[in-house]
Amino acid sequence: MRRDADALDLLAGLKAEKGLRMILLPGNHDRVHPMFGLDSVTEWTPAYRKVFDVIELELQIRVGRWLVLLTHIPAPEKVEDPYLTSALARWSARGGTTSRDGFDCTVHGHTHSSVPVRPKNVNVSLEATDLKPVSPEHLQELVTRAVKWKH
Repeated sequence: MRRDADALDLLAGLKAEKGLRMILLPGNHDRVHPMFGLDSVTEWTPAYRKVFDVIELELQIRVGRWLVLLTHIPAPEKVEDPYLTSALARWSARGGTTSRDGFDCTVHGHTHSSVPVRPKNVNVSLEATDLKPVSPEHLQELVTRAVKWKH
């Protein structure tokens, strides 16, 4: 929330205490996101790298048998996102004009919605997870619900 140094210190302590491996998919509140420009990314990357083992805008992973795209901002044509501005749209999962078809599901967090599952989409924003992290087992349950969504 624009207090990167404080957040990074807190996360570094948590990582050390719990022995975690941490992956960041930066979003619009992270100064290491390219939307802030080269100067910001250059300044903040060393501090973020001290905490996060991996920093990527998107990651493809397997969740159970499903091929999943992890991203911060979902495709606007797939998920209603009241916080999506035109400046953020270029960073959405659809990749500007490039379709992100081919994934069984997209896992995202930007929407701040309390709805965790929609067709082919899982929302892991704090509002949807009751301010709790999502375990791998619970993520598999959510992704399976999203992939098998019945109207």
